[in-house]
Amino acid sequence: RGFILCHENEKDIFGCSPERELELMEHFGGRLKAVLDPGNFAFCFEDASKGYPLLKDYIHYFHIKDADESGAIVPPGKGVACLYETLKAINEDRKGKVILTMEPHLMNFTGLSSLSKLDDIHHVYSFETPFEAFKVATEAVREMVSKL
Repeated sequence: RGFILCHENEKDIFGCSPERELELMEHFGGRLKAVLDPGNFAFCFEDASKGYPLLKDYIHYFHIKDADESGAIVPPGKGVACLYETLKAINEDRKGKVILTMEPHLMNFTGLSSLSKLDDIHHVYSFETPFEAFKVATEAVREMVSKL
């Protein structure tokens, strides 16, 4: 019917680690695609460097978020989500358009509590407005992409 069913690696669900998300993908034999968010692996204290290599054959698109070693949400490239390395691998492996969606979560925002437990979300950077936070995130990604 033209639908693509996707699973995102989120905290506190079965697919919160690269290995468990791969298990899901293999279980569904290609009928389920992955939305890879390396920042969520970092946020869950999982090794984000394993995400893309394990899941690359199943990934439909990518979310951009980063977290540091303490699990605090940080601007892209400032944490341990291996974003530059992942973008580099994507650039080498894929031809044509690649969908990257910005999901930096650098500030609490309306609706965040419906996506995550707010007591889990910690920030070490502060921003005056959501627009400033989003600008910092997008500029960081643009800088990483320009180095590819």
